[in-house]
Amino acid sequence: MTARFRRRLKAALALAAATVGILASAPAATADPGSDLSTRIVGGTPATTDDHPYVMQITGTGSVYVPFCGGTLVAPTKVVTAAHCVRDRTPAQINVMGGRTERMGSGTLRAVADIWVHPDDDWTTKVGDIAVLTLAEDMPYATIPFAGPDDAGLYSPGTMAQVFGWGFLSENGRVPSQLMTAEVPVVSDADCEAAYSTYRIQVDGTTMMCAGYPEGGVDACQNDSGGPLVAEGVLIGVVSWGNGCARPGYYGVYSDVLAYTADVAAQLAT
Repeated sequence: MTARFRRRLKAALALAAATVGILASAPAATADPGSDLSTRIVGGTPATTDDHPYVMQITGTGSVYVPFCGGTLVAPTKVVTAAHCVRDRTPAQINVMGGRTERMGSGTLRAVADIWVHPDDDWTTKVGDIAVLTLAEDMPYATIPFAGPDDAGLYSPGTMAQVFGWGFLSENGRVPSQLMTAEVPVVSDADCEAAYSTYRIQVDGTTMMCAGYPEGGVDACQNDSGGPLVAEGVLIGVVSWGNGCARPGYYGVYSDVLAYTADVAAQLAT
């Protein structure tokens, strides 16, 4: 049993107790001031929202609805995204677009009624980089479950996961015409933390996870922020940050959904 699995299993058991009763009941985004972090599909392939209907766009308002982040539909009116995508915005400043395979194609637009940002959200440390949007109306698309107490095994190193988004195809490159996806392996906590050990921001192995290859080449990139990392049909991560895109020696860093199961479940009950 790996260290990650043991930690996730321990966390899952604690969350199971915490969530009893809960489960039943625009301009483009920019990096933080002074940051060179890519809020982060490089090395991917085209995908469609027909095959992955839970993948959402977070867009600005107006008449164009340009996507600046991604999100995941976990309930008909609930979308999980990254806190840094929405922390400085009001519901009136954003929309959610579903069923839109093409970056600027047709889809189902929904107004946002409420934005919940995790209370631990900290742009300097990247801890708490998760948010839940409540939509004004149901999205008519299939949802996806988010990681819970029974899903600790999905965080085992080497587990293959898919990341989705409409973000840049290379670091500071161009955006795609349609939704893209890439397969990346889950990385151990030790390797994740070691990769960023000399970086100015450290990986918190409790609330963050890494996925990718040591040689780089496949990763999320700018404007993929908030999008889903999915393993075996379960949302396990939210695109959060990293040192550039697909750089050798660095992995993509994701908010660890299992660490926030109780928080997300509580938002579903509101």
